[in-house]
Amino acid sequence: MNDQQLLNSFYNLICNKKDLIFDLITEENKKNIPQFNITKILDYSNLEIYNSKLIYEMLKLNFIAEGKEVNFAKDFSDYIIKEKCLHTEINTDEKIDVYREVCTSRNRRIDILIKSEDNFEIILENKINSYELNNQLYDYYMDRESCIDKNKLFVVLLTKYGNNPTSLGNKYNEISEHKRIKPLSHDEFGDFIEENIIKKYSFLWKKQEYHSLYSGLIQMRDNEKLITNKFRNEDMEDKVIRDFLIETDEYKSLNSVEDINNYVSLLSRIANIIKSKKVKVSPVEENINLLKETIEKLNKYFENKKNNNNHILSIENIEYELINDDFSRAVILNLKDLNLKLSVILCIAIDSDQFYISVFSNDAEIKNKLYDNSVRNGIYNIMEFEGENENNFLYQSMYIKMIMLKMYHLL
Repeated sequence: MNDQQLLNSFYNLICNKKDLIFDLITEENKKNIPQFNITKILDYSNLEIYNSKLIYEMLKLNFIAEGKEVNFAKDFSDYIIKEKCLHTEINTDEKIDVYREVCTSRNRRIDILIKSEDNFEIILENKINSYELNNQLYDYYMDRESCIDKNKLFVVLLTKYGNNPTSLGNKYNEISEHKRIKPLSHDEFGDFIEENIIKKYSFLWKKQEYHSLYSGLIQMRDNEKLITNKFRNEDMEDKVIRDFLIETDEYKSLNSVEDINNYVSLLSRIANIIKSKKVKVSPVEENINLLKETIEKLNKYFENKKNNNNHILSIENIEYELINDDFSRAVILNLKDLNLKLSVILCIAIDSDQFYISVFSNDAEIKNKLYDNSVRNGIYNIMEFEGENENNFLYQSMYIKMIMLKMYHLL
């Protein structure tokens, strides 16, 4: 096909029938059982700090129901230690405590620590959209090994896909050989909630007074599985489009690799052209000029500064990232002059008429200092931060257009 034939074919295949395709997808969507996950709707589903809070709050539940003690931390301990690691000799019947953000001797923080007197400890590290830091699990392990017999110390690395740890160093082989480590996917954690809690305790759904807890567990189970797996309606949309395409004359006419490659190239170029319109029709357009002037002043301010290790994008690169990723880290100011491993990041998103700013550090000592109440309150007062964000993002504020204007006038 020549270029004109390809364009005509594209119009007949897609543009002329796009409303029909959208209608087909809408109708198929109605046939699916609706998924109503609160954490996903509130955009918390992939944020590690909130996910860890959910897991911690669930595991620390310990109550009496139908005359028997229910302890979710014990259920999880049995699941990891006895079912997955096969250490049936470990006693899990004594009192179990659950701790969050446990500080180590190296000023690092263990996401969740489950411990039962001298019987066992489980280090649980939660990762979703980030990777292990240098020697992270090794430092956690060595810190806790000084508190308990190492043969009773277990490590759980919770990731999207159940990845093996990379930060245990020379301890990995030893721990793995003695079956005291379990890489766990969020999908598997969802299965644990389903099989080892929801199905185990029938009173959760049988008795009305437990329906709030039951609902929370269902939401949490679904969220854990969604972190790992695709949404079902995404597969459905692909099927609708595929079923529609294979019946068209244009699709049937693609009988050579060259025609297919040319068609794919055309669709890709068309998609890029259409995507490029996003900035012009989104709320972010009105902030581009303010951002441009601010960047010009920042570049001028840092022009003759020593040890300048800042990352300030051009407007062209910012727009490129917005078009392709719907998001741009427009300005990253690294406070190297003060010998601090600390950054202030100014971001802009395609679907917002506001900027947001984050304070970031991967240094444990700095993080501890910035979490101190006096420092935290001062930061909140200056920048009106909403609070801690996931991973190493210490603070984040989303609605800072007025702050941006003040910064612009100060520069």
